[in-house]
Amino acid sequence: MTTDTSTDQAGIAVVDRRRLTLAGLVGFLMLFAIGNYLLPLGRLPTHWWSDVFWTVASLAAALKCFAASRAAPAPLRRAWQLFALACFSWFMGMLIWDYQELVLHRFTPFPAWPDAFYFLFAAFMALGVFFYRDGTPGLSVTLLEASQLGIFVSCIVIAHLAVFAQPLRVADQTTLYVAVALSYPIVFMSLLVYAVAALWLRVRGNARRPLAYIVAGIAAHAIGDFFYAYELLGGTYQVGHHLDIVWLLGFALIFWGASIQSPGTAPDRRNREPNLQRLHTDRMLPVAALTLATLAVFAFRHSLQVDDYHRLLYPVLCLVAFSALRERASSTLEARYSSELQASESRLRQLFFATPAMTSITRLSDGTFLDVNTGYLDATGYRREEMIGHTSTELGLWADPEDRARVVARLRDRQPVRGIDIRIRTRSGAIREVLASFEPMRIGDEECLLGIALDVTERKIAEAEMRKLSGALEQAADTVMITDPQGLIEYVNPAFEEITGFSRAEVLGKNPRLLNGGLQGPEFYQALWDTLERGQVFSEVFINRRKNGDLFYEQKTITPLRDASGAVTHFVATGRDITDRIEVEERLRFLAHHDTLTELPNRALLLERLQRDLAGASRAKCKLGVLFLDLDRFKTINDTLGHDTGDAMLRQLSERLLHRLRPNDSIARFGGDEFVLLINDIKSVDELASLAERMLIALLPPFDIHATALHVTASVGISVYPDDGEDSGTLLKHADAAMYRAKEMGGNTFQFYSAEMGSHAMKRLTLENDLRMALDRGEFVLHYQPQIDIASGRVVGVEALLRWNHAERGLVGPLDFIPLLEETGLIVAVGRWVLESALAQLAEWHRAGWQSLAVAVNLSSHQFHEPELAQRLSESLQTYALPARCVELEITESTLLQHIPATTATLEKLSELGFGIALDDFGTGYSSLSYLRRFPIDTLKIDRSFVRDIPADNNDAAITRAIVVMAQSLQLHLVAEGVELEEQRDFLRSLGCNTMQGYLFSKPLDAAAMTRYLQTTLAPTDSTDAPASH
Repeated sequence: MTTDTSTDQAGIAVVDRRRLTLAGLVGFLMLFAIGNYLLPLGRLPTHWWSDVFWTVASLAAALKCFAASRAAPAPLRRAWQLFALACFSWFMGMLIWDYQELVLHRFTPFPAWPDAFYFLFAAFMALGVFFYRDGTPGLSVTLLEASQLGIFVSCIVIAHLAVFAQPLRVADQTTLYVAVALSYPIVFMSLLVYAVAALWLRVRGNARRPLAYIVAGIAAHAIGDFFYAYELLGGTYQVGHHLDIVWLLGFALIFWGASIQSPGTAPDRRNREPNLQRLHTDRMLPVAALTLATLAVFAFRHSLQVDDYHRLLYPVLCLVAFSALRERASSTLEARYSSELQASESRLRQLFFATPAMTSITRLSDGTFLDVNTGYLDATGYRREEMIGHTSTELGLWADPEDRARVVARLRDRQPVRGIDIRIRTRSGAIREVLASFEPMRIGDEECLLGIALDVTERKIAEAEMRKLSGALEQAADTVMITDPQGLIEYVNPAFEEITGFSRAEVLGKNPRLLNGGLQGPEFYQALWDTLERGQVFSEVFINRRKNGDLFYEQKTITPLRDASGAVTHFVATGRDITDRIEVEERLRFLAHHDTLTELPNRALLLERLQRDLAGASRAKCKLGVLFLDLDRFKTINDTLGHDTGDAMLRQLSERLLHRLRPNDSIARFGGDEFVLLINDIKSVDELASLAERMLIALLPPFDIHATALHVTASVGISVYPDDGEDSGTLLKHADAAMYRAKEMGGNTFQFYSAEMGSHAMKRLTLENDLRMALDRGEFVLHYQPQIDIASGRVVGVEALLRWNHAERGLVGPLDFIPLLEETGLIVAVGRWVLESALAQLAEWHRAGWQSLAVAVNLSSHQFHEPELAQRLSESLQTYALPARCVELEITESTLLQHIPATTATLEKLSELGFGIALDDFGTGYSSLSYLRRFPIDTLKIDRSFVRDIPADNNDAAITRAIVVMAQSLQLHLVAEGVELEEQRDFLRSLGCNTMQGYLFSKPLDAAAMTRYLQTTLAPTDSTDAPASH
């Protein structure tokens, strides 16, 4: 817009300057006319009025022509310089004249030195006209123009000798006087004829207008000099004559022609030299000149005498010589142009047949093909003889016949037909789309049509596909962004605009870093570019920022696009807003690891942190403290003031305790009114005593609950790693025991655990040794706990539970020996025994008629990652003739997240074999939606730690409800463990969890007892029953 406005203003300024120049020229001429003819100042003895105006006019014209030579395009500069030199020659003649007339006050005789400069004016003007063209003409063109000029001069001399015959006889002047006087009209008339011929035949385009004014100026001089010579020879001319303004007008016209010269007024390059047609036209000019000369002789024949005819003989001879020279130059040019025309036609014909475009020449009237090129034949499938002489209608080439009628109509109306889409039919009947242009031409006397077309069928198909793809991108729900190799955005789809808040105009040409949320460090983006530079696809979750500043999570995949050479041309990024999913996962993760009332870590997260801190303390060889804090008589507050008041107190209590901790310490709500504190990197137990005192002091100020001041105290038990235990269970148990000791002492105090460690260590070592021989001794047994379908009351499966029947101790609980199995690596061999025993027992039950019964077997992490697990299971199924659907394999969350690629492959292989996959103890680990969707999991088992306190415990109830909703949304089967109370059963059933196990239904039973249980609760079924696998 700014450029267009500046151009318009510059154009207006040029027009204004030209108007001002034209007004100045008119005023200059009027001023001269008033002073010369009305006052009359021109008739004063010194004639200074006319002299000054002629001098000024010639100098102004010279300067203006010189300025035009600087503004003109390069081919015209020499011509304008010669025009300036011509005007300056006249100016020099006037200076000599003015010096004699105005300074020396002497009469200037005729002829004199100024006349030489006036004739130089004509010579330089002729040279300027000669060079007023694009480039330097060839020798033949120069000879042609010189011979024509000689013909014009000869004819003009003949005409002037005839016209001036009478004045020449009566003139009482010298021969020099007469010759110079007669030379003025002859020279300037010759110059005028030559200039008119150049203007008419040679100059085209915008350059004609400035030259036309130059020719008009020459014409004014020629007319003035003709009458000036007639008056001189008659002896009647004097300064102040009416002719004086004619020469002044000539310089004004030259000045105006130079004023309108601009850089854009260049001659048309197509007319650098005359063509054959123009050569034939040029032949008429000498004829016309000779005719005019003959008419002049005929008109003045009565005044001619014998001597006059003798004088006419010389210019006639010159006319004959110049005519012969012109014919020679013309013939040379004709031969050259004919040769060039033939060569040009040959090149055009080669081009016609070589071009891959479909090119044809048809008769305009009926569409008959006169010629076609190879490209046309290849595209249509016709042979040349099948097309030449036949019309396009006969061949059926126009798929839409009205297209040809439309083309012909537009051509007859002299409208351009270029780049139109038409459809043609090939010889095989296929329809092709072409982009065609048509140009009328004449061959002899016939009007023909030159057609050039490109087959764009494939391009149209590609464009349609691109439009389809573009439409898909535009309507896609996922964001799409395309950048160049430097990362500058070239395209975004509407989904991008809707999700980010940025419009397309705001991001085009920008770097995607404008979306950077600032929460992912340089290493993240370095990994991105490292991956892309290797030509690989980068897929990750980006934390981006919307235009309004809000953060959002985007699952983005960036793919590099390569050209045929392998160079990256673009990057395509597709993304999906997963903010809602991430928030749900984070909320679930928070619920799984935090207390909903106080937002403190819960028991699960406490155990995880305790394990982490124990590992750190073990590596650093430092002590770690566990403080078990329990409120004294808190049940009284709940029973008296209600649970709302108790909950409010627990929230305030949590804030007070948090403010007393160091940054690297942890606190968790262990359950009810119990809190556990983890104190890291302690130098002595005195630090723990001091901290316990601060915690008790923090409880001294009353709690303001609902405008009621409440006081509460606490009992604190302390255990120290490694003095009081090396594992989380032992430390918590010892801290709990110390806490009860503090309560026994009246509360509002703390106690350290004090117990002998030697007996505990010996007991553990003995247990490990016995465990190593238990498998060989056959001391391991399997107990089975039934899984009940609440809706029908039927047993749908059993879980195989490992028990150790110690020779001396009797049955040992799994918590006492399974961790040792894991630590010693015995879990792999024991796990194989469990699988074989469970499958053998299941096969026995199936043979007994309970073919719908399924068994669930726990797999340890070591056992799950065995390479031959799937093969061994498959072989065992064949051995016992069991269907895989009746076997469910239980794994923990920690096992699931170890070696994810290998885990995924193992799970997919087991799932393909038909085994059910159950996730055990769900909610105690990571509890992420992402891996639930990624892995082929069939069943979620709600851990007994959440079931134990429901529905009374709001936290556990909320977590359980969230797990059920999540499982239902993912269409996973649910099994609740540890159901011991009817309230728990009813609550779970109300949530939609219909499969349960626990002491409410049956404790774990040995195989014989389990068989009796099945006999009383489950009738035998045939093999056609639906599978019992979950």
